[in-house]
Amino acid sequence: MFEKSYLFKGKHAEIVKRLTSPLEPGKDQKFQIFERYVDVLECGAIVGFNYGLMADEDTKGEISPAEIPVNTMCNEQQRILFIYKVIMLNETQRGLSDEERIDNAFRFIDENNETVQDNLKLFYQYVRGGIEKLDDLFGAATTRDDVIEVMKTLLDDAFHAGEEIIDIVN
Repeated sequence: MFEKSYLFKGKHAEIVKRLTSPLEPGKDQKFQIFERYVDVLECGAIVGFNYGLMADEDTKGEISPAEIPVNTMCNEQQRILFIYKVIMLNETQRGLSDEERIDNAFRFIDENNETVQDNLKLFYQYVRGGIEKLDDLFGAATTRDDVIEVMKTLLDDAFHAGEEIIDIVN
């Protein structure tokens, strides 16, 4: 899995390009929120899942796609696969049993398998939902300080989500 290039399309391509563009283009040192498209994919998956946000692929519009090349996907495969497994283990959207979620995370890896295709569809819906959330959060950011404030918000939200999980377990 994750051994092919990936294309962001439509509004998601536009958002990814914006999130990887320099914030202060007039300055000598470039500063951008994310360095690479794959960084947006990884963060988008986490944010989308954390906030429970999903979005379908946007195939409308005349925006050129934003491509993550196959070599980048292969280089980041282990990290993306880890995020994928965490989401498959923890998602409750589909009402699957614990055993089914474990199977989805660890046993089903053949991309030709219908279950894997459904899992990947769900994963990329979380990616796109997270990208839309990142756009909402970072949309008004124009300086490093703005970005830092948004990052603090994301970390606070992730921390509080972790506290809720611990409360449920205890």
